[in-house]
Amino acid sequence: MSDALAIGDRLRQEGFGTVMVAGDICLSACPYILAGGISRSVDPDAQVGVHQHFFDVNTVLPAFLAVEDVQRGQAAVMDHLDKMGVDPLLMKHALVTPPDEIYIFLAEELELYRLVLEPKPDET
Repeated sequence: MSDALAIGDRLRQEGFGTVMVAGDICLSACPYILAGGISRSVDPDAQVGVHQHFFDVNTVLPAFLAVEDVQRGQAAVMDHLDKMGVDPLLMKHALVTPPDEIYIFLAEELELYRLVLEPKPDET
């Protein structure tokens, strides 16, 4: 997940847009990369989806530290989305979808959460 945030940040720094064409699939941490684009386009026949953050079983860390790690990760994602102009409420779908499932966003939701963002006339 931290790699996806770093890639999204770099896309934004470099001024790149992100585009998904028909048949593209962007799941798990990929939407956080997509969010980095200064413009973001998702074809209606592409899939964008999220699920709960998951860290493998760790027998060394006590449970409370593992929970802290998950919560820090979620806060980092919400901060990233906010900086990219995406509504952090997008995360509510990730928070309630088990790690072995994927919540696929509807086109209306991608617009509602501002994950789709058409370029401004001076950016084309």
